[in-house]
Amino acid sequence: MKIENSKLKIDKIIIFLFLLNVVLKLSIALRPLEILDDNTIPDDAYLSLKIAKNISYDFRPVYGDNYTNGFQPMYVFLMAPVYKFFPADLYAPIRIALLLLCLFDFLALFYLCKIGRILFKSLHSIYLLMLLWALSPYVTKTTANCMETMISVFFIVLSCYYILKNRLFEAENHSGKLFFLLGIILGLTVFARLDNAIFCAIYILILAYQHIIYKRNPLTPFEKGGFLIPPFSKGVRGFLFKLSTTCQILLRKLIWILLGFILAYAPWAIYSYYYTEAIFPISGKAVRLMSFHPYEIRTLFQYIKLLINWLFISTFPYNYISIIIILAYLSLAIKLKLWSVIIKNFIQEKILLIILLFTSCLVLSYLIFIPANWFFDRYFFQLTIAFFLILSFLFDQLIVSGRLKIKRFFINFSYSIIISLSFVQLYYSNLIVNTVESKGGYMRIGLWANNYFPKGTKIGSSQTGALSYFAGNLKVVNLDGVVNEPCYISLINRKNIEYIKDSKIDYVIGWQLNIDYIKLKSENFKPDDLTFIGIVPGIKTWNYEWKIYKVNR
Repeated sequence: MKIENSKLKIDKIIIFLFLLNVVLKLSIALRPLEILDDNTIPDDAYLSLKIAKNISYDFRPVYGDNYTNGFQPMYVFLMAPVYKFFPADLYAPIRIALLLLCLFDFLALFYLCKIGRILFKSLHSIYLLMLLWALSPYVTKTTANCMETMISVFFIVLSCYYILKNRLFEAENHSGKLFFLLGIILGLTVFARLDNAIFCAIYILILAYQHIIYKRNPLTPFEKGGFLIPPFSKGVRGFLFKLSTTCQILLRKLIWILLGFILAYAPWAIYSYYYTEAIFPISGKAVRLMSFHPYEIRTLFQYIKLLINWLFISTFPYNYISIIIILAYLSLAIKLKLWSVIIKNFIQEKILLIILLFTSCLVLSYLIFIPANWFFDRYFFQLTIAFFLILSFLFDQLIVSGRLKIKRFFINFSYSIIISLSFVQLYYSNLIVNTVESKGGYMRIGLWANNYFPKGTKIGSSQTGALSYFAGNLKVVNLDGVVNEPCYISLINRKNIEYIKDSKIDYVIGWQLNIDYIKLKSENFKPDDLTFIGIVPGIKTWNYEWKIYKVNR
C-alpha cells in the first residue's frame, strides 16, 4: 500500500502524530509542580516569572531595588497579564506558563511539518520529522522548563517557513510587502531571544551572496519598482549595470526588512533604555563573568580543550540519538554512492544551509564569549532543529533515490529505532511515572527561606529566582549580577563584599561555589565578613547543599 496516494490516510497519520505530541507534552505539563521542579524547571524560570509579576503591578521592569533588563522580554511580557488575574497565587501562573509553552511547542511542530511538505519528496520523511520531535526527551524537557526557549524556537521555525515558502533567499525581485512582513517576524524572533539576531545576520549574508552571484539577466530599473539608473552599454559597463541593478534590488529588500524589524523590536529597545539606559541585557555580561571565574586557563590548547568538553558534555547527550542516526544515514549514502548528490541537494536548499550556519555560529559564539556550560542545554536547543531537519532530509534523499532494495524495511526500521531509543531513556520514567519527590529543585529553598527567616529579612544569593518568587515575606537581593547592575559593577571591580554590606543584606545563602564567588570578587574580603550559620536541612539542589552565612556589617 502506498501511503502517498491516500490523502485520507495521510491526514490521519499526521493528525495522529500531532495528537501524540500534544498528549505527551500535556501529560508532562500537568504533572505535580514538585516533580517538574526537580526535573525541568531551572531557577531562572522563577526569576523571569518574578519580573513578570512585578511588571504586572505598574509596567516597570523591577527586580529587588533596581530596574533591570536581564530577561527575555517576550516571555516575560506574555506572562505579566497572568498575574493580573492571579495576583496572590504563586502556582497557577506556573501551570499557565507550562501550558503556554505547550502551545508554542505545538505551533513549532506545525510549522516544521509545513517546512517538511516543501522540502521533502516523501511524506514518510515528514512522519519521521514529527516522530523525532514528539518523542524526543530533550524537546519534552525544554517544553516543560518554564523558560522562553520554546517561544524562541517557534519564531526561528516560523522565520524559516516564511523564507522558504516565499523563496526569500533568491535574488529575484519580490514585493516589498513580503520583506516588510519578514522584518516583523525577524524582529519578533529577536524579541523572543536576543541571540536569534545571529539567525537574522546569517540570512542577510546568504541573501547578499545570492545577489552577488546572480547569473540571470536582472530586472531593469523600471520593472517592479526598481530604482532609476542610467542605462549602460555592453561589456564592463553592462556588467556594472547588472551589478548595480541587483545591488539596488538587494538594498530595497534590506530597507523593507529593517523597517519591519524596527516596528517589531523598537518598542522593547525604547522601554529597556528608558528604565535602564541600556539596550543590551545585563544578564549576558554577568553570565560571561561567571563562566570564566572557576577555571585557570593558561594556554590556548587548554582553553580549546575545555570548550570542547563543555560542548559535548552539556549538549550532545541530549542529541546523541540524532547524531548516531545521521552518521548511519551518511554511511549508507556513501555505500550507495549518493553522497555527492545529497551534498549538492543540501546546498541548493538554502534554508537548511541557513539553519546549519546559524546553529554553528550560535555554538561558536557561546563557546568563545559566554562558555557557561550549565546553560548549554537551553542555549543550544536550536541544534535540535538542525539535527532533526538534516536527519529527515537524509532519510528523504535515501528513500527517493531508487537505490534502496529494501525501502519498506528501511522506513519501518528507522521508525522503530527512533521510537525504541526515545522511550528506553530514563527521562520519560522520571517525568511520567515517577511519584517520589527528591526534595531537590529550587521551589523548596524559597518556601523554606520564607518560613525560616523573620519577615522583612534581607537575604542575598547568586540564585535568587525561587527565593524571590516563593519567599514573599523577605527582601531578596541578586548577587550574581544577572538582574542587578549595581551588583555586577561591584563584581567587575572586585568589591562585592562592600556591595553586600552597603545593601544592608542580613544573610547570604547559596551553594559553596556561590560563596567562593563572593570571596573571589572581593579583593578586601576578610574571614569575619561572613559567619557560617549552618546548612539548610533536607534540601539539596542538583546534589549541592545550601549554606547560610550571616553578614557582619
